[in-house]
Amino acid sequence: MSTWRYKARDLCTQELHCSVIHAETAVAARAALRKAGMRPVMVRPIRSAKRAGTPIAGMLHRHMRSRRIHLKADLYDSISILLSSGVPLSDAVRTIGRSRHGKKCLAELAHSISDQVQGGRALSECMRDHPDWFDEGEVALVGAGQRMGEMGSVLSRLADRQNRSGQLSSKLIGAMTYPILVGVVGIGVAIFLSVSTLPELVGILQDAQIDPPVVTAWVMWSGQLVWANGILIAMASLVLVASIALCVRLLPTGRREQLCGILVCCVPALFRRSCTAETMLSLSELIEAGIPLVEAIRIVAPTLRGVHGGLLARSLQHAASRIEQGQPVSCLFENERWFSDEHRQLMRAGEEAGELPRSLKRIGEMDLRASRRRIDQLASLLEPVAILVLAVCIGVVVMAAILPLIRLQEIAA
Repeated sequence: MSTWRYKARDLCTQELHCSVIHAETAVAARAALRKAGMRPVMVRPIRSAKRAGTPIAGMLHRHMRSRRIHLKADLYDSISILLSSGVPLSDAVRTIGRSRHGKKCLAELAHSISDQVQGGRALSECMRDHPDWFDEGEVALVGAGQRMGEMGSVLSRLADRQNRSGQLSSKLIGAMTYPILVGVVGIGVAIFLSVSTLPELVGILQDAQIDPPVVTAWVMWSGQLVWANGILIAMASLVLVASIALCVRLLPTGRREQLCGILVCCVPALFRRSCTAETMLSLSELIEAGIPLVEAIRIVAPTLRGVHGGLLARSLQHAASRIEQGQPVSCLFENERWFSDEHRQLMRAGEEAGELPRSLKRIGEMDLRASRRRIDQLASLLEPVAILVLAVCIGVVVMAAILPLIRLQEIAA
């Protein structure tokens, strides 16, 4: 059955409705609308997102999910509130779709899920059809909530997770925005002078058979190179990155593991801690919902984002295989590049006491607090460093512009 977006006018009130409908064909969709007392104005298919079948598709889905963190937080929170008020699930989701006119993508998602739930499908199955919105961890947690009859609390927990992740990302972006903006302005000023002002000054010096200052020549050459070949430089950088990634995939397993270990050491502690925090909290939630540890690890690992997330996922999947072979759960934290002695002690204590979810949650909260502290430290350090770097860049550019003027003044004298 396909999903169709439609515009139809109510025959009684003449009000125009915009929503989605499920039908086999466009003709069947129009017939269903007429049967409901509406005159179709527009009916067109919606291409539903499929599950990631290739690495590129998986990367795109992870990117889309990361951009929709706040929308998902609102969706989970609203459904949880409506369910706790006694509203049926399909009606709750449909109500959210109608109240999100400013968010067209969320409204379409809500209408599509509502129709499928009303048709008898489970919410987790509907979510699985939208990998660009929901990852496997969220699908598994919702499925467990349905089996236990605790859908409201599970959705509320998911909303808290999305808010937590969104706050950490927003905080990191806020810390990096000012230095990036300062750097872009400095580079822009240097390029502008190198292609507009400095060539005229250098030309006057060359006409007078005087060599331009070294600083002036260097700044002008660098700026003109970037201005003329910026696109080629960007494309060459992308090709270089893709070539390195391909070479890494072609390496033997042993060499690849050694290289991954080196890359983990190169990842800043801030990103390592934020990644482990989200992972441990997700594992804790899945285990509390009744999902076995090994299965929870294999659900969470593919959802990790970024290069550092892929490296942690590799370590987790290796640990899951060892746990399946009968080794203790504490081997999950044996990778010293990701976990400290404090992590291992907490894990052993939780394993011995039979409180594995609680220990994972404590480890995640500890790493989350450490990430927030590091982001605050980074923000307080980056601003003065950015100002200092900008001052040096502007000083070099000003020198490059003033030195030719001084030499011209000497000629005139």
